Amino acid sequence: MTYKAELNGVGLTVVNAAYTSQSCPRCWFTSKVNRRSERFECGECAYTGSADAVAATNVLRRGSDPAITCFMSPNDVKQILEARWRSARTGRAWGSNEVVPALDALRDLNDGRSREQPVGAKQPTDPHGGALSMSPPVLEAERGPAPSR
Repeated sequence: MTYKAELNGVGLTVVNAAYTSQSCPRCWFTSKVNRRSERFECGECAYTGSADAVAATNVLRRGSDPAITCFMSPNDVKQILEARWRSARTGRAWGSNEVVPALDALRDLNDGRSREQPVGAKQPTDPHGGALSMSPPVLEAERGPAPSR
């Protein structure tokens, strides 16, 4: 492949393919159960799609992933993916130096909320919880009078 790529002037990046067809591109959950024939359905976040498209997405991501190297053992890849999934569940940045208490990652089985969320907490409608909004909301009083026509 390297020869053909060089011959045609195409860049080639070799990646570690371990678990690319079993890992969810949304939440990092990795399991054999996620991949059912030609369909992918995440057992954690219910993300669904073509198994080939999911694997291709994960292969593409691996090309720029410094943590998962080409010749890394599948067991090491699995450990990295599980650490990312646990971090995503708790809302902490993967690879941070922050110590996560054992109970912090557990969910209340009744309603699926993290133990950190108060029982009456309203779920954000924005998938990023509003953290990525570009500007604060403008209140009606701050806008001033409506323009006349």
